[in-house]
Amino acid sequence: MSQYMKENIEQLQNKTTVAEEKVALLERELAVINPDQKTSIASSQVQQLTTELTNVTAARIKAESVYNSLQSDELDAALASPQGTRIADDLTKLKDAQAKFADGRLRYLPMANEYQQAETAVKQLQIQVDKDVASARGQAKSEWGKQKDTEERVAKQLTDVRADYDHLNMRMLDYQQAKQEATSLRKLYDEMLQRINENKINASFQNDMVRLMDEARPQFGKMYPNQRLNLIVAFLVRPF
Repeated sequence: MSQYMKENIEQLQNKTTVAEEKVALLERELAVINPDQKTSIASSQVQQLTTELTNVTAARIKAESVYNSLQSDELDAALASPQGTRIADDLTKLKDAQAKFADGRLRYLPMANEYQQAETAVKQLQIQVDKDVASARGQAKSEWGKQKDTEERVAKQLTDVRADYDHLNMRMLDYQQAKQEATSLRKLYDEMLQRINENKINASFQNDMVRLMDEARPQFGKMYPNQRLNLIVAFLVRPF
């Protein structure tokens, strides 16, 4: 048994060394003391980016909706936009100027200064309102583009992180299998080495218990027949 184990223990030792080196290599690749911790971090990143992508997608849809609504010439859509407060202020001023101009038309001739000033004020405020609407469209388009770029960036990050997470899971599976194999081989190697040592100790005990007491020597006298014994017996049993 000892001879058989000695013949196989070297091969087992090599397998154990290779398995343990693979485990060490995977641990260095995972770059953490506790590889399971890295998996948790990657999983958290996936969840965080998934939530972020949901939020930026909602923001992109909202910005796109505002931009589309501003493509019409209706002021209601412009007033409902994020820039609607400024437009509303200028629109109120425009309506006041239009009311003054309407009153001036009834009271003054077109060549009068009051008439021309009121008309100029209406034109300038109308231009300002148109600029406000155009600015709102431009800002809506810019915001839509910004949100769209953000969505694409986060989506790409999420794709990359998911790919890394899947790869990490595969490497973690390899690591767990390698670690289990290395542990089993190490246990088997240690048990076999212990058995070899125990056999050596038992063999030494058996050898110590056997002692050569006397050397075997030939008998120089004849064993048979025993004449002396025969004579005594014959004398005693002779007939009377």
